[in-house]
Amino acid sequence: MIFDSEMICAFDLLEVKSNEVNKTIVSTAKAKAIECWKGGQTGTIYTIQWPGGSYKGRKVTVPSAPNLHSHQKVILYLWRGSPKDTFTITSWTQGVELIEWDAKLKEYILVEKNPSPVRPGKKVKKRTMASFGKKIEEIIKKGAPSKPR
Repeated sequence: MIFDSEMICAFDLLEVKSNEVNKTIVSTAKAKAIECWKGGQTGTIYTIQWPGGSYKGRKVTVPSAPNLHSHQKVILYLWRGSPKDTFTITSWTQGVELIEWDAKLKEYILVEKNPSPVRPGKKVKKRTMASFGKKIEEIIKKGAPSKPR
């Protein structure tokens, strides 16, 4: 997914709205880049679009499309067909990582999508956004895996 994406950044979703485009409902976010590891520029506001949402009493749910809201903090893998196109999320829900501020660590951490139950007393290591970004940069530096012949 890293190599299929044009941009990988952490975003603050400033505003998420849905409207009708070509007789279907789409959601659009104005998102400010908090930090970027591939493409993109920190501090820049981007427009991101994906299928589904609620508009004028109609709700459209598209399987595997993300359900994002204003003021969420997320890491998104983004792509677009051409530089003139609006960005969309690579592999939809697979291209979304929720993040939240950890006051104790004083940094963003990734939120478990489907946390598994752990034994009482067992500590769960939090994955920081910094370590996530470092891993992304390492993978990009190694280059795309070669495809089998």
